[in-house]
Amino acid sequence: MERRLATILAADVAGYSRLMELDEERTYGAFRACRSAIAKVIEKRGGRIFGGAGDSLVAEFASPLEAVRSGIEIQDAIDKIPLDLPEGHKMQFRIGINLGDVMVDCNDLFGDGVNIAARLEALADPGGVCISGNVHEHVVDKLRFRFDDLGFHELRNIAKPIRVYRARFAGTTAAMSKNSRLLPAKPSIAVLPFDNMGRDPEQAYFSDGVTEDIIAELARFQQLYVIARHSSFQYRDKAADILRVGRELNAQYIVEGSVRRNDDQIRISAQLIDATTGIHVWADRYDSHLTDLFSVQDEITRRIVGALAVRVEDEDWAKAGRKPPGSMRAYDYWLHGKRSLDLYTREANSEARQLFESALALDPNYARAHAGLALTYDRGAFYSAWDTDPMVSLEKAESHAKKAVALDDTDPLPHVILGWVHLGRREFNRAKEQLELAMAINPNDADTLAKSALILAWSGEGTATIELAQTAIRLNPHYPAWYQCFLAGCYLCAGKYPEAVAIWERVPDATPETRAFLAAGCVFVGELEDARRHMAQFMREYPQHFAGEPNARHVRRLFEFRHRADIDRLIDAMCVAGLPK
Repeated sequence: MERRLATILAADVAGYSRLMELDEERTYGAFRACRSAIAKVIEKRGGRIFGGAGDSLVAEFASPLEAVRSGIEIQDAIDKIPLDLPEGHKMQFRIGINLGDVMVDCNDLFGDGVNIAARLEALADPGGVCISGNVHEHVVDKLRFRFDDLGFHELRNIAKPIRVYRARFAGTTAAMSKNSRLLPAKPSIAVLPFDNMGRDPEQAYFSDGVTEDIIAELARFQQLYVIARHSSFQYRDKAADILRVGRELNAQYIVEGSVRRNDDQIRISAQLIDATTGIHVWADRYDSHLTDLFSVQDEITRRIVGALAVRVEDEDWAKAGRKPPGSMRAYDYWLHGKRSLDLYTREANSEARQLFESALALDPNYARAHAGLALTYDRGAFYSAWDTDPMVSLEKAESHAKKAVALDDTDPLPHVILGWVHLGRREFNRAKEQLELAMAINPNDADTLAKSALILAWSGEGTATIELAQTAIRLNPHYPAWYQCFLAGCYLCAGKYPEAVAIWERVPDATPETRAFLAAGCVFVGELEDARRHMAQFMREYPQHFAGEPNARHVRRLFEFRHRADIDRLIDAMCVAGLPK
């Protein structure tokens, strides 16, 4: 029998049987329309359809690159077809692509090369494309989109494990590969006992102490589900198969590491692994001179935990971004809303509000969604052009913030948001109380520290707030621009104008009011030409964010400093920069 090397594309409809059950005629008509569009793409890319039954089809290509391009174009084409389907339903295809040896019988192809493509298609998400490792080798540097390495998979009736990659392309609605386990509604993480790499086996207590501290500190993060110590310590001194450990502990992420102590030097390494794929997400190493055992342990633990929590949220946000909106959980809506808030624009604030409302529609008692919604209303009150009635927005902000605290007073975020609300009402002591509660609950949460720093700076707490903001930046090396903006605000309130200006120059548009602050700072350091340039930019953009005229009377309302003299000094500098009185 003739044999040849071929690239095989296999595709089928996700949930076809259920669609047929709902409405056979409309579903079949939609499938025919999709199949026609798919055939045109395949023909254009030099392929040919040689098989398929019911809701599936199989095609052959001479080129792996053209096969992958075809797969992406098929998904894009199907997205654009107006299909007559029952309300709330879509027709989505899964696609798998493999390069392998096939047997030829007339116009049909057979063998593992075809079978593997079919198995890859089953691993793909609706609207997604999965490819084998050998296809990936041929296309990885020749396309404009990225691939996620899903690790090796054992495929049914295939002798050897196959390395699988998922295409991540613009417009796709592909989600993470579905796992057979029922995972918690928020990221779950297990910390395995850190290995003692030192010469003295008696030092095992130190590596155990580091592990236990990391578990305890991670447990402070309400957005994480942390596996208990007694469960993860079962894997002490065992060569761990991360995928198996993840299944057994029902954990999405695994932390493992090592401790090496030599005289008065210590090195701790840690890494975060996605337990559903085996992919390393994050790794770092910490070296220290051992003068005070416990203070070193505390500092290293804090740094590891802060970085881990941020990285887990980043990774889970990326996963949420690949899910179709209809499948998003309340937590995923929260993640998207939080990212929108980081943009500090009217449109992003509105989008965040809708996302938090969607989260509450799924879970009315989700404290973080209430806290996020409160922050959108608080910003609607501050940026008075964003909402029609700023006073009503402030009332809604207070209502949702208090609701969030009532639902979960062990989460720092609701306390921080309530602190913002109190600041807007010039209730500085009450704002400080909420922030101190938040930081006591979780001193490792970078967002909490960054927000608290600026609120406390405006409340007149002085130079101590600078260290707080700097700690937030150390804990979250991938911080958004507003972290720097808030740090600069702390320098300004402490009278350290050159430092404030230097930071704001790097992020002049981090928030709508940053240019006004920067203009005042430039006046304080004698850079009048730059001050006028920044103030002119602020005044041009003013109507997008604030009601009324850009003059001293309206602008002074934006700055809720405890001491009126501080506001007067700031506004006077802005007037020197060109703000009308």
